[in-house]
Amino acid sequence: MDRIVRICEIEINGFKNVIHGSVELAGANDIKEVSLLGIYGQNGSGKTSIIEVIEFIQKLMMGMSLPDNTDKYINKEKKTCEIKVVFYVEYEEHKGKVQYIIRLDCVDESFEIAKEELSYKEWDGEKFETKRVIVASSNKDMFSYKPKCRFDALIK
Repeated sequence: MDRIVRICEIEINGFKNVIHGSVELAGANDIKEVSLLGIYGQNGSGKTSIIEVIEFIQKLMMGMSLPDNTDKYINKEKKTCEIKVVFYVEYEEHKGKVQYIIRLDCVDESFEIAKEELSYKEWDGEKFETKRVIVASSNKDMFSYKPKCRFDALIK
């Protein structure tokens, strides 16, 4: 069976010169098919930042290492950057939204991943169920899986 994965929302805080911005693609609050033809806006409105966020998230999801100069993406005034991407996912009889959040902090001319969270909410045919956190981590603690059965399922 075909798998469908589409970005339906991107939110960025402290990414390069964007203090706060969000892009919600048409259909993000339902499950209709959406096609993106282009991004347009005034100069300096964050179009390039959206493309760079997509490339950045793609590298993370492909398991690639972040480049050493990743700290250039972090807003110099805020010294922190948070990215949230929501994907519509369809696989077999399951339909839902997966949300990925990552926060980077600038530390001594470098960066660290301060927080990561992956959550999911399933479409029940009429509405999306309550969001369930699958995995979460922060620089204060190691990965935590909620509930533990999610860890067991992930390991299998």
